[in-house]
Amino acid sequence: MSPISQNQSSRFFTLPKNFKPNPIKLENLERLNGQSNYEEWASQISMVFCAMRVYNIVMEGVQPAVFAIEEECEVYESLSD
Repeated sequence: MSPISQNQSSRFFTLPKNFKPNPIKLENLERLNGQSNYEEWASQISMVFCAMRVYNIVMEGVQPAVFAIEEECEVYESLSD
């Protein structure tokens, strides 16, 4: 279950106060070498984003809700940079 509450009819979310992305070691991640390994690389990156709990933000473009508090907006900014 995602820590991000999302209204399915919109592209906005709210984060729980204790949300922190999971740290992931990327040493074993295959490097992108153009088209030759794109599919495998993209699959690995998607799994990394899911493990870090940021997939909805990075891949789906989910944005903070209009009523999001400043801290939530700051977390979004740090994750989307």
